[in-house]
Amino acid sequence: MRNEIPHVDFEVHPIQDNRSVIVFCSAKIIGTRVVKSSSGTTQKRYVIKTPLSINGQTFEIEVTLANRDSMDYRMLLGREAMKTKHFTNCTSIFIKKKRDYALAFWPLIASCIATSD
Repeated sequence: MRNEIPHVDFEVHPIQDNRSVIVFCSAKIIGTRVVKSSSGTTQKRYVIKTPLSINGQTFEIEVTLANRDSMDYRMLLGREAMKTKHFTNCTSIFIKKKRDYALAFWPLIASCIATSD
């Protein structure tokens, strides 16, 4: 807790398949959520807010924290996070250049670096 506000500390590995690059983060907990995986198991997760940049626009989204080290993707971005900002086409993947996806997470990483002092 910082000033009686609950926080969670976590690590971000921003480069896929490279655990040597670690960004240490801390964020205010805004709640918890029970999330059901595609395999049917449920897990209680912390919820935080973080900025996300897509196509030159930055907006705040809610994110549930989970260890995705064994998964193919570091983060899943759902329809709820983008519902008021972008159209989600579930039949297509990587419509933008892959480089742009990596840049989308830099606001989170930059805010972690800025607050880690």
